Amino acid sequence: MARPRANSQSIQRSGSLPGPRRCSTPPGDATQDRDHWYFEGRYSAAIAHYWSENLTEVEYATSGEGSTYRQEFRTVPGNAPNYPYSAESFLRLEQVSAGMVWQFGTNRWVHPYVSGGFVGDRERRRIHIPEQYHYVSGRSGEPVVRVREIDSEPTCEYRITATAGAGVKVYMSPNAFFNMGAVGSNSRPAATLSFLAGFGVDF
Repeated sequence: MARPRANSQSIQRSGSLPGPRRCSTPPGDATQDRDHWYFEGRYSAAIAHYWSENLTEVEYATSGEGSTYRQEFRTVPGNAPNYPYSAESFLRLEQVSAGMVWQFGTNRWVHPYVSGGFVGDRERRRIHIPEQYHYVSGRSGEPVVRVREIDSEPTCEYRITATAGAGVKVYMSPNAFFNMGAVGSNSRPAATLSFLAGFGVDF
Protein backbone atom coordinates (compact mmCIF):
# COMPACT_ATOMS: atom_id res chain seq x y z
CA MET A 1 0.00 0.00 0.00
CA ALA A 2 1.42 3.38 -0.96
CA ARG A 3 0.68 6.23 1.38
CA PRO A 4 2.07 9.52 0.02
CA ARG A 5 1.78 12.52 2.27
CA ALA A 6 2.29 16.18 1.52
CA ASN A 7 2.16 19.60 3.09
CA SER A 8 2.39 18.44 6.68
CA GLN A 9 3.80 20.81 9.25
CA SER A 10 6.64 20.08 11.60
CA ILE A 11 7.76 21.73 14.80
CA GLN A 12 11.34 20.90 15.60
CA ARG A 13 13.58 21.74 18.51
CA SER A 14 17.22 22.37 17.86
CA GLY A 15 19.84 21.15 20.25
CA SER A 16 22.81 22.95 21.70
CA LEU A 17 24.44 25.20 19.13
CA PRO A 18 28.16 25.52 18.51
CA GLY A 19 29.74 28.85 19.33
CA PRO A 20 31.23 31.21 16.76
CA ARG A 21 34.49 30.12 15.18
CA ARG A 22 35.99 33.60 14.98
CA CYS A 23 35.34 36.59 17.18
CA SER A 24 37.39 39.67 17.87
CA THR A 25 36.50 39.48 21.55
CA PRO A 26 38.69 37.17 23.62
CA PRO A 27 37.00 33.97 24.76
CA GLY A 28 35.07 34.34 27.96
CA ASP A 29 32.11 32.93 29.81
CA ALA A 30 29.17 32.58 27.43
CA THR A 31 25.55 31.90 28.20
CA GLN A 32 23.09 30.73 25.57
CA ASP A 33 19.50 29.60 25.28
CA ARG A 34 19.56 25.89 24.33
CA ASP A 35 15.80 25.29 24.13
CA HIS A 36 14.70 26.66 20.75
CA TRP A 37 11.81 25.35 18.66
CA TYR A 38 11.37 26.21 14.99
CA PHE A 39 8.32 25.74 12.77
CA GLU A 40 8.77 24.53 9.20
CA GLY A 41 6.93 22.59 6.49
CA ARG A 42 7.56 18.82 6.28
CA TYR A 43 7.08 16.75 3.13
CA SER A 44 7.01 12.97 3.19
CA ALA A 45 6.16 9.79 1.28
CA ALA A 46 5.55 6.34 2.73
CA ILE A 47 4.93 2.80 1.58
CA ALA A 48 3.38 0.10 3.75
CA HIS A 49 2.45 -3.57 3.68
CA TYR A 50 -0.65 -5.08 5.29
CA TRP A 51 0.04 -8.18 7.40
CA SER A 52 -3.55 -8.21 8.67
CA GLU A 53 -5.63 -5.13 9.44
CA ASN A 54 -2.31 -3.77 10.77
CA LEU A 55 0.68 -2.85 8.64
CA THR A 56 4.42 -2.17 8.51
CA GLU A 57 5.40 1.24 7.15
CA VAL A 58 8.61 2.84 5.83
CA GLU A 59 8.70 6.62 5.38
CA TYR A 60 11.10 9.29 4.06
CA ALA A 61 10.56 12.92 5.05
CA THR A 62 12.35 16.21 4.57
CA SER A 63 11.68 19.72 5.87
CA GLY A 64 12.29 23.21 4.62
CA GLU A 65 15.04 25.27 6.21
CA GLY A 66 13.98 26.76 9.55
CA SER A 67 15.88 29.19 11.75
CA THR A 68 16.39 29.97 15.42
CA TYR A 69 17.96 32.94 17.19
CA ARG A 70 20.13 32.93 20.26
CA GLN A 71 22.03 35.49 22.32
CA GLU A 72 25.44 34.91 23.83
CA PHE A 73 27.64 37.01 26.09
CA ARG A 74 31.37 37.57 26.00
CA THR A 75 33.63 39.21 28.52
CA VAL A 76 36.54 41.51 27.75
CA PRO A 77 39.57 41.47 30.11
CA GLY A 78 39.59 44.47 32.40
CA ASN A 79 35.87 45.21 31.95
CA ALA A 80 33.10 44.06 34.26
CA PRO A 81 30.05 43.78 31.98
CA ASN A 82 29.25 40.98 29.60
CA TYR A 83 28.73 42.07 26.00
CA PRO A 84 25.82 40.40 24.15
CA TYR A 85 25.81 39.38 20.54
CA SER A 86 23.15 37.60 18.47
CA ALA A 87 23.46 34.58 16.18
CA GLU A 88 21.02 32.89 13.81
CA SER A 89 21.09 29.15 13.10
CA PHE A 90 19.54 27.65 9.95
CA LEU A 91 18.44 24.01 10.16
CA ARG A 92 17.05 21.44 7.73
CA LEU A 93 15.88 17.96 8.80
CA GLU A 94 15.71 14.69 6.86
CA GLN A 95 14.18 11.55 8.39
CA VAL A 96 13.91 7.88 7.48
CA SER A 97 11.59 5.83 9.70
CA ALA A 98 10.28 2.28 9.95
CA GLY A 99 7.55 1.03 12.25
CA MET A 100 4.20 -0.63 12.83
CA VAL A 101 0.75 0.92 12.42
CA TRP A 102 -2.14 -0.55 14.41
CA GLN A 103 -5.56 0.26 12.94
CA PHE A 104 -8.97 0.12 14.58
CA GLY A 105 -12.36 -0.23 12.91
CA THR A 106 -11.94 -2.96 10.29
CA ASN A 107 -13.98 -2.44 7.10
CA ARG A 108 -15.21 0.97 8.19
CA TRP A 109 -14.92 4.33 6.44
CA VAL A 110 -13.04 5.85 9.39
CA HIS A 111 -9.93 4.11 10.76
CA PRO A 112 -8.25 5.53 13.88
CA TYR A 113 -4.66 4.30 14.27
CA VAL A 114 -1.58 4.47 16.46
CA SER A 115 2.00 3.94 15.29
CA GLY A 116 5.41 3.27 16.75
CA GLY A 117 8.91 2.53 15.49
CA PHE A 118 12.36 3.99 14.97
CA VAL A 119 13.57 7.01 13.04
CA GLY A 120 16.97 8.18 11.81
CA ASP A 121 17.53 11.94 11.67
CA ARG A 122 20.00 13.90 9.56
CA GLU A 123 20.03 17.55 10.63
CA ARG A 124 21.96 20.05 8.52
CA ARG A 125 22.98 23.23 10.31
CA ARG A 126 24.71 26.48 9.42
CA ILE A 127 25.23 29.59 11.53
CA HIS A 128 25.19 33.28 10.65
CA ILE A 129 26.48 35.96 13.01
CA PRO A 130 26.05 39.54 11.75
CA GLU A 131 28.73 42.14 12.42
CA GLN A 132 28.02 43.86 15.74
CA TYR A 133 29.58 46.64 17.82
CA HIS A 134 29.44 47.60 21.49
CA TYR A 135 31.02 50.53 23.33
CA VAL A 136 33.04 49.28 26.26
CA SER A 137 31.64 51.88 28.66
CA GLY A 138 28.29 52.33 26.91
CA ARG A 139 29.28 55.83 25.71
CA SER A 140 30.31 56.81 22.21
CA GLY A 141 33.94 57.77 21.79
CA GLU A 142 35.09 54.94 24.08
CA PRO A 143 36.87 51.77 22.87
CA VAL A 144 34.64 49.50 20.81
CA VAL A 145 34.09 45.74 21.08
CA ARG A 146 33.54 44.29 17.63
CA VAL A 147 32.07 40.91 16.65
CA ARG A 148 32.95 39.97 13.09
CA GLU A 149 30.39 38.74 10.58
CA ILE A 150 30.55 34.95 10.37
CA ASP A 151 28.93 32.44 8.01
CA SER A 152 29.89 28.95 9.09
CA GLU A 153 30.27 25.95 6.84
CA PRO A 154 27.26 23.58 7.05
CA THR A 155 27.58 20.69 9.47
CA CYS A 156 25.43 17.56 9.82
CA GLU A 157 24.29 15.71 12.93
CA TYR A 158 22.93 12.16 12.87
CA ARG A 159 20.56 10.63 15.45
CA ILE A 160 18.51 7.47 15.90
CA THR A 161 15.53 7.44 18.26
CA ALA A 162 12.05 6.04 18.80
CA THR A 163 8.99 7.58 17.21
CA ALA A 164 5.28 7.39 18.05
CA GLY A 165 2.13 8.80 16.52
CA ALA A 166 -1.64 8.65 16.18
CA GLY A 167 -4.24 9.74 13.69
CA VAL A 168 -7.22 8.79 11.58
CA LYS A 169 -7.75 7.64 7.98
CA VAL A 170 -11.01 8.73 6.32
CA TYR A 171 -11.87 6.70 3.22
CA MET A 172 -13.37 8.52 0.24
CA SER A 173 -13.69 5.28 -1.77
CA PRO A 174 -12.85 1.61 -1.08
CA ASN A 175 -9.18 2.35 -1.89
CA ALA A 176 -8.53 6.09 -1.53
CA PHE A 177 -8.29 7.83 1.84
CA PHE A 178 -7.36 11.09 3.55
CA ASN A 179 -4.87 10.77 6.41
CA MET A 180 -4.68 13.15 9.39
CA GLY A 181 -2.50 12.73 12.46
CA ALA A 182 0.58 13.64 14.43
CA VAL A 183 3.91 11.91 14.99
CA GLY A 184 6.77 12.81 17.29
CA SER A 185 10.27 11.76 18.26
CA ASN A 186 12.48 12.69 21.18
CA SER A 187 16.26 12.37 21.21
CA ARG A 188 18.96 14.39 22.88
CA PRO A 189 19.54 17.14 22.06
CA ALA A 190 16.63 17.42 19.61
CA ALA A 191 12.96 16.54 19.27
CA THR A 192 10.31 16.77 16.54
CA LEU A 193 6.53 17.05 16.47
CA SER A 194 4.87 16.77 13.05
CA PHE A 195 1.23 17.32 12.12
CA LEU A 196 0.27 15.24 9.09
CA ALA A 197 -2.28 15.77 6.33
CA GLY A 198 -2.31 13.99 2.99
CA PHE A 199 -3.81 11.40 0.67
CA GLY A 200 -3.13 7.69 0.21
CA VAL A 201 -4.22 4.72 -1.88
CA ASP A 202 -4.61 1.04 -0.97
CA PHE A 203 -3.72 -1.46 -3.69
